[in-house]
Amino acid sequence: SIDHHVHCSACGLMYDAMALIQESQSIAAQYSKKFGTPIPVQRLVSQISEYKQQSTQFYGKRPLGASLVIAGYDKYQGFKLFTTTPGGSRRAQIIPVFAR
Repeated sequence: SIDHHVHCSACGLMYDAMALIQESQSIAAQYSKKFGTPIPVQRLVSQISEYKQQSTQFYGKRPLGASLVIAGYDKYQGFKLFTTTPGGSRRAQIIPVFAR
């Protein structure tokens, strides 16, 4: 769990995945402290992807070897599901909603 409204699943190198989850928790806590509201899911995914992509640009740092699936809810955009790759790219997934 990253925050009370955001959860994730990871695959790849578990040490890298734990580091990414800790970074995600830190980003979410800083946002909540600064703005007084939970971080929007899309913004969190964007910042995590930037963090992952930065590790590919510097000499002496290796890319983080973990992919994340991040799911969350915010009151403005509803439920969101995203995937991130080890290189830092991200993609929104479509969540079908069926009404009875």
